Amino acid sequence: MPHVACLDLEPWFCCTDCLFGRGGFSTCHCGNVAFRTLTADYKGKFHGSNKAGKLQIAQVIVAQWRNQNGRFLIQSDPSQGKESPWHDIGDQEAIKKVMASMRIRKP
Repeated sequence: MPHVACLDLEPWFCCTDCLFGRGGFSTCHCGNVAFRTLTADYKGKFHGSNKAGKLQIAQVIVAQWRNQNGRFLIQSDPSQGKESPWHDIGDQEAIKKVMASMRIRKP
């Protein structure tokens, strides 16, 4: 079933969703742009933290995104017979991906 806030957009995701995957599609997606804006506020603190602090920051980012009805989506494997071509990766996997993306230092 489509996300409630997305009925006028792509039926499986919208601008409150962060899409994981390679390529320009996910990079340019409005939800990913909003998510990068959110994470930019934490980058300095993240890079100055120890491992436990970095984990805590990633957890805060995921919780903040979820509180805005945000989801973390990845394309489903068609061979698994999922109803949607996209599925939520869950908080633990989202935290891992947030930590990986925060490690990338960009000016």
